[in-house]
Amino acid sequence: MGKTVLFAGLAFMLSGISSALEAEESAQMKMIVEDQTFEVVLEQNETAASFLKMLPLTVEMADLNANEKYRYLDKALPSAPEYVGQIASGDVMLFGNDCLVIFYKSFQTSYPYTKIGRIAGLPDLKSLSEPNTVRVVFSGGE
Repeated sequence: MGKTVLFAGLAFMLSGISSALEAEESAQMKMIVEDQTFEVVLEQNETAASFLKMLPLTVEMADLNANEKYRYLDKALPSAPEYVGQIASGDVMLFGNDCLVIFYKSFQTSYPYTKIGRIAGLPDLKSLSEPNTVRVVFSGGE
């Protein structure tokens, strides 16, 4: 009987830890580009947490290489760049420690980035793929 109570207590404790981890994993922010609103699921790292503290933030992002929008931030963020190899459409990353990048096309890369998050679902990123500069509004997840 003691083992049953211990097992039940352990299972309850683990389910609480699991719920806490799921809550952390689902940290989000909103990103608005023109008339499109996107949910961005954030990474569990210091970079994403620091970026979230900068919000709300409105920036003009320029196009680069016909696959991404970028903006140098006014302040450096903590970074832990890694060679990701593959960029996926919808990735939100940091290049160096102060360059915010949103990718709207998938491709192979040899550059290191720090992951911030990923646009949820399989969104139509047409508003980002225009060759001109776009205004992007970031806000904390509600």
